[in-house]
Amino acid sequence: MIAFDANAFLQQGGTVGQVRAAMGAALPYVVLLAREAGQAEGADRDAQIKRAFRFVAQMDGSDVVLYRRELANAMDLGLREFDQIRKEMANALKTEEPEDDGDGLVDTVHKVGGFVNDHLFELIYEPSADDVFINGEIGGKTKFAVRTPEGEFKVVDFMDIDGVRYAPVPPDNLMSSGNVEFPSAIGEAMEVRELVHLIQATIHKYVDVDQFYERLASYYVLFSWLYDCFRTVPYLRALGDYGTGKSRLINVVGAMCFRPITVNAGATVSPVFRTLQLFKGTLVFDEGDFRYSDESQDFIKLLNVGYQKRQGVILRAGSKESDFAPEAHTVFGPKIIATRKEFKDKALESRCLTKRMSGVMTRDDIPLEMPYEFWIDEAVKIRNLLLRYRLAHWAPVIETDTSDIDLSIMPRLNQVTMPLKTIIDDAEMRGEINEFVKRYNRELIEQRGMTAAGKVLEAILVLASLCDNPQDADLTISTIADRTNWLIDYENLGETAIAMHRRGRRPRGLNARRVGTIIRNDLNLDTSEREAGKRRRFKVKWEPDKIQIMQRRFGLDDDVIAGSRLILEGIDEALDSDGEQGSFDAPPADLPEGGREEIPF
Repeated sequence: MIAFDANAFLQQGGTVGQVRAAMGAALPYVVLLAREAGQAEGADRDAQIKRAFRFVAQMDGSDVVLYRRELANAMDLGLREFDQIRKEMANALKTEEPEDDGDGLVDTVHKVGGFVNDHLFELIYEPSADDVFINGEIGGKTKFAVRTPEGEFKVVDFMDIDGVRYAPVPPDNLMSSGNVEFPSAIGEAMEVRELVHLIQATIHKYVDVDQFYERLASYYVLFSWLYDCFRTVPYLRALGDYGTGKSRLINVVGAMCFRPITVNAGATVSPVFRTLQLFKGTLVFDEGDFRYSDESQDFIKLLNVGYQKRQGVILRAGSKESDFAPEAHTVFGPKIIATRKEFKDKALESRCLTKRMSGVMTRDDIPLEMPYEFWIDEAVKIRNLLLRYRLAHWAPVIETDTSDIDLSIMPRLNQVTMPLKTIIDDAEMRGEINEFVKRYNRELIEQRGMTAAGKVLEAILVLASLCDNPQDADLTISTIADRTNWLIDYENLGETAIAMHRRGRRPRGLNARRVGTIIRNDLNLDTSEREAGKRRRFKVKWEPDKIQIMQRRFGLDDDVIAGSRLILEGIDEALDSDGEQGSFDAPPADLPEGGREEIPF
């Protein structure tokens, strides 16, 4: 193995160009180790392979993909065997004691931060003079900002703790290109209230949103720097069409958050999983509406598990041609998302603190383009101040304050907002957040009531209200489907729906099979067979406790049911007065001849 000392070469008259040429032609150190292992024999071969895999196990996932085949060939291993040894070595390095090589040196562990023996350390990135990724060269250097057990703050190149050297992850193109950002130094001490005001002033300078959301986003930035002290996190979401300012909002707010990782819909989801696993920062995702359903589903999975600690996404570790071994990726952390549409999954909606962007400008002092100085100066200085805030306030666990929990709010919405409120010492702001959450909770309930499941439940409740004893109500699937369709038709078309029915052109609605599926899967209600014989008819079992819970869940209070009953009675009278069958017994035009048949499910 030939060593090349670039500094010595330059001192002896070599040029920078020659150094670059030599470095470009040089093989990665791990490849040289792999070749040595492949040429060794016997016990020496085993030791050399183990030595090489110590380096492989700490390589970035993308580097492993690039060099995997070359490394396996160099060590005379099959790809499956290579992947298996790499995983076993990575697991072993997490638990084994470091080995002394005889010179007092131990293994080096590269990290972006951590908490070891009461030492809290965080990676800082000092950019190069050019501050950009130029000609394939990665500039800048990484160090650690440390809080010692004695409470001292300092910047170091590495830390030696109990025989292990912890070194910062080396600079890479994700850092130099700005896709992943870090502080550059430990900022000055600042009161928390002043820090929040500075963050809010920065948002106000570049984004046209209301004052409440400015303050909410400011506290979210602050929260992101302590997110790993809690078990759950909420998401910040900007919702709006193109040109409404949602990208500006998430980019400005995201740039001040903890380890912002900026991606957009052009990225494939798998690298996003792996980047979150490596850096464990704040995901800033612009244009989160995917064109293809499989990508959308993967992204929804990421969001569905990423709000809660101790959950991960399981992916295939090796290539699909050679290995299907599972590998878990931690995606827990703050997420700031911009989308054009709401999520179909209402559970996911309840994890988001959403700002609906109208695109209407209320101020004329907002710059049309973000100045370059924001990214290289303002945002960096604020991250430096927030780094000190993290070093001063971080603890392994911060207990969530549940003193003002609102039991009328859906549990998941309470779950994700309580950690955010825990770090807020402003009583007025806590009150405003409580009101915001209440309004948002009402919106989610109203949206749920407008779904097909909500309309089916509404029809069931109307039919039950027609009888003194709901057990005696006509809750057959066909009757429920008929009432449901009329509620939907009247809500969409008004009196036009009645006119269309008179002309035999009733709109196509939900058939009995679909309604039965909704009753079983979405409402979780049971059915029983009402009649024996050739025509099997099924009806919903009246279960008061279960139905009452669902009624609250869908926001269908007594006033709503009374109003819907009047609508159906009015339609019935209008059709009856016209000489038509007014009790909804006539089958819809889209059903097969022979009338409506109950379809068991």
